[in-house]
Amino acid sequence: MKAVPVSLLFLISLLVLSCGGDGEPQLESQPIGEDRVSTPTIRNVKGEATPCRPTTPSAALAYEGQVQANARVAVNWQGPDCAISAHPSFALPLPEEPLRIPQGARPNLQFSAPPATLSAYAWTPDFTAAEEIGAGQIEVPLDQPARSMNVDLLLEPVASQELPLDILPPGEYAVEIFASWPEGSTGYAFRVQIEVASGSP
Repeated sequence: MKAVPVSLLFLISLLVLSCGGDGEPQLESQPIGEDRVSTPTIRNVKGEATPCRPTTPSAALAYEGQVQANARVAVNWQGPDCAISAHPSFALPLPEEPLRIPQGARPNLQFSAPPATLSAYAWTPDFTAAEEIGAGQIEVPLDQPARSMNVDLLLEPVASQELPLDILPPGEYAVEIFASWPEGSTGYAFRVQIEVASGSP
């Protein structure tokens, strides 16, 4: 099977101690095995293969009725009955269709459970080199010699907040999110198109 994508710049080895999570009404936790991070062998605490499917908090980006579910970019999860780890590669999975927002807008970032820590950055991949991978997603290469934009985004570790994309000029971006909980951590990716505001010269 094809290796599961993950950003090497922010690859982290993280340990999680829960196979479930409490969610807010807007989002539900994601069962492992229903997204791109689904190839690792899942084992129980004795190291035996198990049908157990742990869940992690999900994330979404929303703006004026548009909602974009995340593409998973990293996961390392362990619970009382099973454990799972993602495999790194040199490509980043992103939603096939971008979330379109006007310049100066701030979409809302939502989690199904409030994280303990949160970091994020936006950058400009070469979308002309993107490949379709099915399930409404694409992959963009991470080994690009130069990036025209790479910006850290300052966030608070809360369940819902505005993502400060208003600092970015018009263009298409990958937004990578890395969040942790007392139980563990995972990473997410979004695709955003910032459009010239109406009436701008």
